[in-house]
Amino acid sequence: MTKVDKNVKNRILSIIEAFLITFAIFDIGGFSASDMLLGLIFIVIYLIIDAVKRGEVDRIITSLDHRKKKEINTIALIWTGSYLIYAGGRLGAGMENKLFVLVYFVLAALGIFMGIRVSLCIIIPRLAVRKPDCVKEHKNDPFSMKGMLLYSLIVFIAMLPLFLLNYPGTMTVDSFDQLRQVRNIATYSDHHPWIHTMIIKAFFKIGEGLSGSAYGGIGAYVLFQMFMTALSVGYSASMLNKLKENRIWSIIVILSFVLYPYHLAYSITIWKDILFADMVLVLTVTMYKIIVEADIYDGVIKVWDIILLGISGMGMCLLRHNGLYAYILSALIVIIALLADTRKKKANAMKRLLQTVIIVAVTLCLAFVVKGPIQRFNNVEKGDYAHNLAIPLQQIGRVVSHNGTISDSDMAELEKINSIIYIRNNYEPGGADNMIQWLVAGDSAYFESHKADYLGVWLHIGLNNPVEYFKAYADQTKGYYTTMMPEQIAYYGILPNEDGLDNQPVVGAGVRIKINELCSKLQNMIPVYGVFNSMGACLMILMLWMAVAILNRDYSRLLTTLPVLMLTLTILIATPLVADLRYAYPLMLCFPTLTAILIGTER
Repeated sequence: MTKVDKNVKNRILSIIEAFLITFAIFDIGGFSASDMLLGLIFIVIYLIIDAVKRGEVDRIITSLDHRKKKEINTIALIWTGSYLIYAGGRLGAGMENKLFVLVYFVLAALGIFMGIRVSLCIIIPRLAVRKPDCVKEHKNDPFSMKGMLLYSLIVFIAMLPLFLLNYPGTMTVDSFDQLRQVRNIATYSDHHPWIHTMIIKAFFKIGEGLSGSAYGGIGAYVLFQMFMTALSVGYSASMLNKLKENRIWSIIVILSFVLYPYHLAYSITIWKDILFADMVLVLTVTMYKIIVEADIYDGVIKVWDIILLGISGMGMCLLRHNGLYAYILSALIVIIALLADTRKKKANAMKRLLQTVIIVAVTLCLAFVVKGPIQRFNNVEKGDYAHNLAIPLQQIGRVVSHNGTISDSDMAELEKINSIIYIRNNYEPGGADNMIQWLVAGDSAYFESHKADYLGVWLHIGLNNPVEYFKAYADQTKGYYTTMMPEQIAYYGILPNEDGLDNQPVVGAGVRIKINELCSKLQNMIPVYGVFNSMGACLMILMLWMAVAILNRDYSRLLTTLPVLMLTLTILIATPLVADLRYAYPLMLCFPTLTAILIGTER
């Protein structure tokens, strides 16, 4: 083939790729086919693709080795699948002919894949730059109390305006549930972790005693929570400053926190999720310090880090129910990795492995003692079992509400719990509260004594309705792995309640509502900025950073992602809401730090 023929072929292929990408934009974006803007988009995309193939970027792409191409194709496929789940309902919308719908779907899918692949071909080679192997000098302990306090003070000051505007803090239904337990109005329940209720109680009593009012008690706990969040973010920024030897990452961590209103709103909200996320961040940073930067201590874990691992590990196990399972999974993988280090005869590998095993064992023993004997001694009631079954209940609910195939015997078993008519009238895709209520308000005792039978019912219905089960699962979980914007982000102030509590703003009472409204809408007003309000988008980007670490053979860095990845896995097994940011808040809080760990380069 002559050079001219090759150029013609490349241009034809570029035109086809540009058309498919434009088609995807047209189909997903809802443009009119005659819109002249689409013509401009097509021309611009073609010119970009042609420049990629003919210019400097082309030399980078053609030099990609097999490993990089494999990584790029894998990530492109995953991102395409994620995006199709997110936007699939809009592909071929309005068409009744199933063949046309299929053709539109396939063309749009190809366009999305090609668009993502071209972008990754440009991005990944610039990130996956293998640093030359070198022997690093042993550093002094990178922990800096002065640095941590300085960064923490900046974060705390950034929280104060919203706190003073909404004093004594933000409270929702879950907050009042725990406050009633704290004030002995309701019995202790483990629906929200009991240990978190006890922490609220300790600070509430102090604040109430000093101020003589419930507002002082609420404010005391909120200040404690703000203090802990500031310390955890300050700890991360300080450690990155020392370990990366580049202050830019510390600045990014701080700015990523203070410039996103939901962080500031969460810091003053009485939810278990905030302290829990703080603990996950501390655990992540400490894991980075002792695993990736193990040469600091000749591979031996020092006392200060043991204490931090213990405290953050306990927090992860006790402050959210799914945290215990995520901690166990993360610990097992870390121990296996450290065991591999001993076989490679790395310095002090066996000692570090034994230290880790002891830390994990003590942490889990204490957690099980608190969740077992101590909670029973304090007469803590267990939460409703139905909350663990959000996804199976949603799958059955979709089949029933969409008149799927259900045998008479399976239908009879469902009727033994509660009325099927309730499901037909109340099933909601993406929100399991109604289906959970269907089980709780029905004969839940009968269900609990026949769990194995209902497992069979769930399987029977699923085998007859696999597509409906998949759609129900996607509807219930897509907010955590697609670019979907959260349906629930943050609240501001004390919500209407039966306890007679209301906000008592210290400053800005006249502008409070407007400022709260601006904070709640900001993520929908600014392009690109809004991407980092989506936990699914952050997870997709984190996967890209992980691919870069793999290409650079920095496998130890991947271990630091385990806490947030295992938590995401547990969310995808039992989330009651499709896109509630609080459930994925550990990922959002840790994301800037993990970005620095995975792709940040040393000076």
